Amino acid sequence: MPRLRRARYSDFLIACLYFWAVLHDRPMTWAIDRRHYNRTFRPRKVLPSISQLNRRIAAERFQLILQRVHERLAGDSRFKGLVLDGQALCVSPVSQDRDARIGHIPGGMGKGYKLHAAVASDGAIPVFSVMPLNTHEMHVAGQMLTTGLRHDLNGVLVMADGNYDAHVFHKLVARRGGFLITRPRGRAKHPVTRRQMGPSRRLLIDLWDRHPRLMARVYQHRKHVERRFGNLASIPGLLGALPKFVRGLPRVRRHVGAKICLYHAHRLAKTAAKCDG
Repeated sequence: MPRLRRARYSDFLIACLYFWAVLHDRPMTWAIDRRHYNRTFRPRKVLPSISQLNRRIAAERFQLILQRVHERLAGDSRFKGLVLDGQALCVSPVSQDRDARIGHIPGGMGKGYKLHAAVASDGAIPVFSVMPLNTHEMHVAGQMLTTGLRHDLNGVLVMADGNYDAHVFHKLVARRGGFLITRPRGRAKHPVTRRQMGPSRRLLIDLWDRHPRLMARVYQHRKHVERRFGNLASIPGLLGALPKFVRGLPRVRRHVGAKICLYHAHRLAKTAAKCDG
């Protein structure tokens, strides 16, 4: 990217300060205090003021930098299977966050946001989206597959739970070249209904009717996404509960995006350690 004119602090320094604070779940005021750095990362230059740091982080330029970091770390997801799912990011029920919404969570209702993600078969998260909690998963998944992915789904199996089992979504995945595998919520028998649902969903229903055991074994691979979400929530420094100072949809999106970048960096570090060993 072209350098900013008259910029005292480089994009690299701003990004390092932000990722360091996100890694430790601390606000930006924590990031400009030199006492909070160690041998792992210690900026040599003068640190920006809190107003300068917040202004640079909120700029569109910084969002593009985060996007490029994510794409670089996530790698190429072409010809890899995808699993679609969502994870709730709850805030306090009495929170005054204007962007948080009430929606369904495991075990009842909650308030906050939801991470929608497509997890590849190798564990990478090539595309994701953060929306208010009441946004339906299927609509967000359609946008991720059509505008988020920069490649078609040629020959790719896409797995999801029953919330994604709709003829519109099956047709969308088929147009992109993939095949959607869900557990059917219904098995229509009327000829008109079967014709309207499209060939992709008709084939899926026929496979579940003729080969239920085989489809059940294939469908077990959908649990792959739950393990990845578990890693995001359990590994220190990654995506646990939203800190109390992360409120508002733009800030939540930025925070979650940085956490997913750190998740990919953690995966690459583990791979490198295995190769060195």
